[in-house]
Amino acid sequence: MINEIEIQNFRGIKYCKLESLSQINILIGRNNSGKSTILEAIYFISSLDEQYDKVRKINKIDYLTRRRLEEKTKENIKKNITSILKSGNLITFSSSINTDIFSQFFYNFNKNEKIVFNVNADNSTYSIEITYKDENHIELKTSNNVSEVFKNTVFIDDNLSISQLYDIIGELKRNKRKDKEIVKLLKEEFEVDAEGIEFSRYLGDFVLSLTLKDTSIPIDFLGDGAKLAVLISSILLYFDGKGIALIEEPEVHEHPGGIYTILDLAFKIAKEKGIQFFITTHSSDVINYSLRIAKKIDLKTQLTYLRRINGIVNSVNLTEDNVDLLKEIGIDLRVIDVL
Repeated sequence: MINEIEIQNFRGIKYCKLESLSQINILIGRNNSGKSTILEAIYFISSLDEQYDKVRKINKIDYLTRRRLEEKTKENIKKNITSILKSGNLITFSSSINTDIFSQFFYNFNKNEKIVFNVNADNSTYSIEITYKDENHIELKTSNNVSEVFKNTVFIDDNLSISQLYDIIGELKRNKRKDKEIVKLLKEEFEVDAEGIEFSRYLGDFVLSLTLKDTSIPIDFLGDGAKLAVLISSILLYFDGKGIALIEEPEVHEHPGGIYTILDLAFKIAKEKGIQFFITTHSSDVINYSLRIAKKIDLKTQLTYLRRINGIVNSVNLTEDNVDLLKEIGIDLRVIDVL
């Protein structure tokens, strides 16, 4: 488990250090405070060992280079823009397109500055340096093997779709019918009278459907909240042992009751498998529910407030006593900086 991470010169962050991390980590702060960039940094590091994102079916670096681009620009980029050459503790990423695509990873891009990640995990320290070579190449050098720390790292954001999970859900069905847990979630929270999950034909294509008593319905026909529940639960149930789940704003399109149900299932899976969570949010419901659920099932949590000034991200860890006091005097945790 990651206990501490230090980030230098990555995207919008000139410097940031997160300390005393727990199994459940909630990152809060204003827009542009560095929350999403921290998730991207962890996802980036995980590509050192697991270069391919099994959920998105794309190289992780490829996804990060396109994640923030406008749709029109994404369409002009080839499906795979990087080739990866690994030799010992040195990894070279090469772009297949003739543009300075890798410069977007560097803070206030300066070819003389390196991106540096220092990570403390399970009483070991790891250092990763990223060097710009030319417009089509960057090199990553590691101090030692980080593969076990970042094994099974997944990034859950609003760019994921149900169709990307067909293989995963198919595997869950074959593996002790874990899909039944997804159906149970839908029945309990969203009042969907489902009996199972199957693949069926719709307009000539195979689609993922819920089987009801007398018919079936494509999951894409469900509301956004129910689809998000299927997406998050499927990915977490698919985890093979320990891992890291990076979840960006789970409150999007979700009713507060649905948020509670999803987090409750997610944290139970986290406890069972040893998954470490990093969750960014603007929702007081996500904050309150996370703290409540984690306490109920005995998971350690860390709520961290972030504020970015001129690229420097200041982080403040809030204790449970801090949170209770702020609630008692009627202060919303999300707007601490304006007080």
